[in-house]
This record gives sequence, C-alpha cells and structure tokens, in this order.
Amino acid sequence: MSEQDKRELGAPVQELVDSQGPGSDAAKDASKDLAPEGQTVEAEVDPSAPDRLLGHEYDGIQEYDNPLPGWWTTILWLCVLWSPFYAAWIHGGPERTFLDEFRQESAEIAKRRAAESLKNPVTDESLLTLAQDPNSIQVGANVFATKCVTCHGPQGQGKIGPNLTDSNWILGAAPTRIYITIRDGGRAGKGMRAWSKELGPTEMRQVTAFVLSLKGTTPPDPKAPEGELVE
Repeated sequence: MSEQDKRELGAPVQELVDSQGPGSDAAKDASKDLAPEGQTVEAEVDPSAPDRLLGHEYDGIQEYDNPLPGWWTTILWLCVLWSPFYAAWIHGGPERTFLDEFRQESAEIAKRRAAESLKNPVTDESLLTLAQDPNSIQVGANVFATKCVTCHGPQGQGKIGPNLTDSNWILGAAPTRIYITIRDGGRAGKGMRAWSKELGPTEMRQVTAFVLSLKGTTPPDPKAPEGELVE
C-alpha cells in the first residue's frame, strides 16, 4: 500500500482517534472497515491533543482524559492532611469550641432582649423573652427562694400552694396571668398575697420568667394537680 493510500484511509480513522481516543471501539471498528483485506491502518496518536475521550463507556456516558489541575489536587491533599489536626484542635484544644461560642453569644443576645423587654409594657411576648434569658431566670430564682419556697417548695413542686411544674393552673397559665397573680395575689381569702408591695415591677417579671421555666420539670414529691388543665 502506498503512502498516499495510507493517508487517504487513515484520515477518517484519525478523526475518530482524536475525538474518542485510540482505544475506543469506534476507532477500532473504523480501522478494520477502511483497511484493505489483510491489512491494518494505524492512526497517529497525538498525546498533546486536548479533550481526548477515554476508551470506555458507561450507560452511554463517555469521559474525557482531562486530569485535575495541579493546584486543585494540591489544595485537596493539603486539606486532607490538615483535617485531623484541625478536628483535634477544635474538639479538644485549649481554646473555646464553636459550641462554647454559640452558647455565650446566645446568652448575650438573650440578655439584651431581656433588657429591652423590661422597658416595654408587660405582655406575654415580653415575659416569654425574659424566660429565655438565663440571667433573668436566675434573679427570679433567687427571689423565689426567698419569698415563695414556703408555699411552693424549692423546685416549685407545691406544698401549701399549688404545683408550678405541671400543666394545671388555678388562675390561668398565660404569662401575663401568672404576672398578675404574683402582683395582685391569688384567690381572695385563701390564695397568695399580693407581692406588689414588696417586689418591684422588674423583680415580679423575673419571678414570672422563673415560674415559666419550671413548666415540664420533674421535681421530687410533686403535689397533685389543681385547677384546669391547660395544654
């Protein structure tokens, strides 16, 4: 076969090689079909040719032989090598963890919101905001321990007064109703006295926040439910 014949027969094969790779089935079949009987046509392979298809196919999907950029793989392996040291430092190092920072920031946000709510009129929303502030709850707990433990128990489980941890309420379970009960007193002749003469508005709000925080807790020896069930 002359060189001219090889060039003429090899041109179509070369196109397939350039587009689909020298090992592809299409290139091999074209080489057999175009070559004279008993002869083969070898196509030249340019290793620097861009976008060369690899010689395999999965579910009709072919893959170009394009390696990842060197800078990309370098960054990948650096991240892989650095990750165990990073994880050990974050979870066991001397610095604060992300969870510690989250808790501190959450407490600071709750404190600012509580300070703002104290400037506003007493509403269910403002009292519920106080109930999210650990500082307000702690101040309310201190007042509760001084003024309320005799009747309600140290954990709100109830003694002479009702249990404050269950879902039953005598005068209403809304935050404002609890505040009004603290401020004005309970049932006439048999309930709690009005604390507005001894406690300031801020202290009464903070005690309300503490009482709200007691709901759902499980103190020892709880008193039997009294009043209406409030879901």
